[in-house]
Amino acid sequence: MNALKIIISREYLSRVTKKSFILLTIFMPFLFTALVFVPYWLSTVKDSGVRKIVVIDESGIYAPEFESTAYYEYEILAEANATDQQSRLGKDIYAILHITNDLSIQPKSVSLLSEKQAPMDLLLSIERKLSERVAEQKLEALSHSDNVDSRTIAQVREIIESDNSISLTTMRWGVDGTISETSTVVASIVGGAFTFLIYMFI
Repeated sequence: MNALKIIISREYLSRVTKKSFILLTIFMPFLFTALVFVPYWLSTVKDSGVRKIVVIDESGIYAPEFESTAYYEYEILAEANATDQQSRLGKDIYAILHITNDLSIQPKSVSLLSEKQAPMDLLLSIERKLSERVAEQKLEALSHSDNVDSRTIAQVREIIESDNSISLTTMRWGVDGTISETSTVVASIVGGAFTFLIYMFI
């Protein structure tokens, strides 16, 4: 038993005293943090060029909400077929935002089609604009009510406090014409999980 302890102790000390082990112990937490957050940071870095987003709003309600910025240019098409615009993806346009119905009635009637994974800042910006407009719609509908009583006031409070968020369905267009549903959040989680597994087996 004493011999076993001596062997284990000697092996342990020989490994712990190695410079590589000490450096790995000190820097691995920082490396792991970098592996997790650098991909996310890179996904938020803006390209030098302006990305053009085609907006096809069949409801005719939400298109005015999208004004061009320093990073994104919105091209509003009053009457267009989303399928006809797909050939432009990866060329002169970055993505197609397609709204097929009144989102205050059908919240899932919106999708964003792009050739690459859409950046998180774009998704959040679109969802925020649409969510705010949906809340305004509900309040406008209530304001046209014949009688504004205590029940109406309660409904107003409920609209303001309730979740009016619109969840954007993101899809990727392949060069072969195939369309698949994607999730930027899920992609980030999966990337973080694989990074953790790599760290565990180093």
